[in-house]
Amino acid sequence: MSDGGPTEVGRVVGKEGGVLEVAMTPGPACASCGLCYRAKDNSMRVEVNDVPSIQIGQAVRVTLPANSQWRAILFVFAVPIVSFFAGGALFGVPGWAGWLKGPAAVILMAAGAFAGAGAALVAARGADRRFRRRIMEAARIEPLDQ
Repeated sequence: MSDGGPTEVGRVVGKEGGVLEVAMTPGPACASCGLCYRAKDNSMRVEVNDVPSIQIGQAVRVTLPANSQWRAILFVFAVPIVSFFAGGALFGVPGWAGWLKGPAAVILMAAGAFAGAGAALVAARGADRRFRRRIMEAARIEPLDQ
């Protein structure tokens, strides 16, 4: 049944608005996935598109599509680091050009670096939400024989 992506078994605990909420015991694939969230009862939960034939309480298998996590790594780590240095370089121009001297030039460059990293982190958060939504829309869910 696997498409090459992580497959976990769980139980449907909620069904509302075209979405199934599945509670799962974290498996080996859960350590690196990051698509689920932890509920108050400490179980891992994932929300997937509803399948009309599946009811609350039913055991299911959820298969996420095989995808590269490099895209997420790029948005979360590489883009903020590059933006940090780019912001520092951009705001460092007045100091390098001699328009600004001393501590003011350093402070401006540091402010630019942190502004660049902050903007990249905000953008990464939005990209992460869209990425998670696309993955969950592509997830396959099937009932297990009971």
